Amino acid sequence: MRKAAFTFVMLSAISPLSNATGNLIDAIESNLYSPIEIVGDAPSTLQQRMAHYQVPGLVIAVINDHELAWVKGYGVKEAGKAAPVTEETLFQVASISKAVTSTAVLHLASQDKIDLDKEANDYLTSWKVPDSKHTTHHPVLVRHFINHTSGLSQHGFPGYPIDQPVPNAAQILTGEAPANTEAVHSILPPGISLKYSGGGYTALQQLLIDHFDIPFAALLEQTLLSPLKMENSTFELPLPESKSAQVATGHPQNGLPIEGRYHQFPELAAAGLWTTAPDLAKFIIEIQTALKGGESHLIDQKTAKTLTSPSIVPYHGMGYFLNDYQRDGNGYFEHSGWNYGYVSRFVAHTQSGQGVIVLTNANQPGILSEIVNSVAKAYEWQDFSIAQRTPKTITEDEITLAIGTYRHENGYEMSIFREGKRLFIQFPEQEKKELIKTADYTFIRRDLETPMIISHQDDGVGLAFVNPDGSRTEYTKR
Repeated sequence: MRKAAFTFVMLSAISPLSNATGNLIDAIESNLYSPIEIVGDAPSTLQQRMAHYQVPGLVIAVINDHELAWVKGYGVKEAGKAAPVTEETLFQVASISKAVTSTAVLHLASQDKIDLDKEANDYLTSWKVPDSKHTTHHPVLVRHFINHTSGLSQHGFPGYPIDQPVPNAAQILTGEAPANTEAVHSILPPGISLKYSGGGYTALQQLLIDHFDIPFAALLEQTLLSPLKMENSTFELPLPESKSAQVATGHPQNGLPIEGRYHQFPELAAAGLWTTAPDLAKFIIEIQTALKGGESHLIDQKTAKTLTSPSIVPYHGMGYFLNDYQRDGNGYFEHSGWNYGYVSRFVAHTQSGQGVIVLTNANQPGILSEIVNSVAKAYEWQDFSIAQRTPKTITEDEITLAIGTYRHENGYEMSIFREGKRLFIQFPEQEKKELIKTADYTFIRRDLETPMIISHQDDGVGLAFVNPDGSRTEYTKR
């Protein structure tokens, strides 16, 4: 198999930097830990973590006191090539597109150009939310698309290779060729519970096209991108040839470039934004400024608060995820994204004017958390939660009980094995992960806080992952 080649390049996009900022950057680059920090682990450098995750290139932008403090590119646009990542490098930011789309729609609603509480089918003409037992008494409203309570199917999308035909939004919604996903349909009553839905945002995309009678990319350009001077950002599909040289090539988990450099995502509202770190910083700073009642360019304070306040659940607003938000509107709002070959994340505070953006050209989300945590510590972010655990010594009895092959009732298998006094878990076609003991017969991974409990059962040895909602995913030792 051809191996990916990695070159490490660092470029500062803001010059000159103050000594204090330079020291902060040094601290961030030299003090990375796993997403779940294990007491006693030594820190790694950013260069080491990029090599570990096989991330060819990434860019970090830090916001401080409602201003872009610095931007820095690391690595290369494509593995095996020399072109470095810079502040002008374009990345697919995947589901961060949803945050941008939701903000544009709420801005239009603030101008009375669309009604969030109107039935979606009153606006839709090219496609309708299908009638079902779920919609008989609870019609889908426009706002349901935005806060993921539409009850529509299709979590995410695989995209389309550059040399294949691309469907329009209506074809995606109906599942007609050349769409590569099934028709979007109701699976839950709308407005009742959060069910993340790329299908819902694609329906919102078609609704905006039908209502305003202009292409989605043009509507977002004139509504949001242009007013915020996000000059390197676009929803256009295909990507304009003039921007081709700026593109960071996508790399799936094998660390090799995507043939054709990237997939296309006609699900524009859900996953179609191309942008740079400085452009995305403009967008985030706009929301932060509006939240503080400052002089914003586009978003008013009421709209900004609606976007970043709990909607159907405490941890989700109108297109944003919320972190530690139950303190009088004082907390963090964020979004992440995963497209084939790319992952990205931003985190920003509603009041302090602090934040960070990380864009990468590889499907390795673990590095996002490591960088965000490092930035949060260096800048001493208030009330930012970083998971930290103290490991306990694994006993021989625990090792003996744990090692073996485990099977889920659906036939899926994984194995646990020892290396000296250490235990490792491995799923098919995935790298091994060390298990860290946190309590008797209870373990976590450095990249996943979900507790794993091993115990004797009536029919042998059982293993259970305890999910955040308290449910258990159980395996039986063969």
